[in-house]
Amino acid sequence: MSEVMSWTEQPSSPTSEIITQEYNPIDEKTRNNYFIWKKNGPLLYDYIQTTSMLWPSLTAQWFPDIENLNDSDFLQQRILLASHSSGMNKCESLKLYGLKTLKPKARKLDVALNYDPLKNEFIAKRNDWEASTMSLVQKIPHRSDINRARYMPQNPDLIATITNQGHISIFDRTKKPNSYVEEEFNDDDDFSDIKLEFHQSEGWGLDWNRFKEGELASGASDGTIAVWDIKKFQKAAADKKPTTSNVIGLEFQKRKYKTSVLSPVATAAAHDYGVNSLEYLYFHQSLIGSVGDDRKVKIFDTRAKLSCVKEAEVSDSPVNVISFSHTHEFGFVTGNESGVLSLHDIRNMEQPVRTISNAHDGSLTCAAWNPEHGSVLASGSTDGRVKLWDWSRDQGKELLFVHGGHMLGVNDLDWNPHDSRMVLSCSDDNSVQVWKPSTAIF
Repeated sequence: MSEVMSWTEQPSSPTSEIITQEYNPIDEKTRNNYFIWKKNGPLLYDYIQTTSMLWPSLTAQWFPDIENLNDSDFLQQRILLASHSSGMNKCESLKLYGLKTLKPKARKLDVALNYDPLKNEFIAKRNDWEASTMSLVQKIPHRSDINRARYMPQNPDLIATITNQGHISIFDRTKKPNSYVEEEFNDDDDFSDIKLEFHQSEGWGLDWNRFKEGELASGASDGTIAVWDIKKFQKAAADKKPTTSNVIGLEFQKRKYKTSVLSPVATAAAHDYGVNSLEYLYFHQSLIGSVGDDRKVKIFDTRAKLSCVKEAEVSDSPVNVISFSHTHEFGFVTGNESGVLSLHDIRNMEQPVRTISNAHDGSLTCAAWNPEHGSVLASGSTDGRVKLWDWSRDQGKELLFVHGGHMLGVNDLDWNPHDSRMVLSCSDDNSVQVWKPSTAIF
């Protein structure tokens, strides 16, 4: 199911599972655009790897670890994905994959003279790319579809998830099996180490505090946000499930699952109609920014029991995305349902610093700042595109690159922490792609 684009032969569609269904969400124009993109790929990328999953992943994140492979142009890395079968599976799964990625200074492809007129595409031959595929390292059972999954920065073995029902769970992956058989589980089995109980509807907001170990923020469609401290194990008053005092001491033995239940340390009624995204300010350990269907940005202070310390209406339509700059302590971007991307200053949120009105042809779904190039932002949308923007450029010239490898909406993306030009993205077309624009472009 995994393919690395060596461009030597026509790949099978990354949506083969979807196309076989009676209803095909991918129209002829979209498929034609995909094959045009594929033909021109060697001119656009230094590296591209695409894998087709059985079910789409709505979440994607690079793990921080890395391994150098001797006498090779590749590195060994890991990524975090999850399944979202919309109830088709008895249980979902967290998935950890290992993959080889091209080293930042590895030799580049020479495609200038490699054009095949019969296939009507450029051909780049590189045999060792064929070994660079994703391999499943660990598959952890999970109840409910997973909307977001994020590992704790201070301990990447602890993974938090939030679901289509608003349930939040913490998993210690070192206490879980590498795989499982779905039929062996009962309907009431719970596989998490800690359940965080508060939200009453679907959740998308999930972010760990990078300064305070164990602190997690969440937001859901019920309009609420919550802050949790997994170091404080409190049993919910109305819950009678067995508890344990330490997540690290949990034992995973066959089907003897023990789950602690934790209540939030602070909550707030944040947004009318729902919270769509939240994030800790990159340079502040106590401030959380959130956006919602009420078209507002709000800043909450955990030192004051999640009091709202600043708010502004910043859009004419629901705001789906917020991401705080890694280099400018007051800068952040928002993306809305109408495809508008805006740059803001937290000191004057009412007036955006700059707005790109037609950034995408669909709703914004995700955005992330580049870890090394502080003015560069990646954004994803339901239009199936990932776009790279450079806010240091003159207005109207911000667009750096358009990744057209997905045929349905982009769900999540993440920059490679060890290669500032490499992006991981996942889509509703079941594809997971790792890609790196040509150095001539970025």
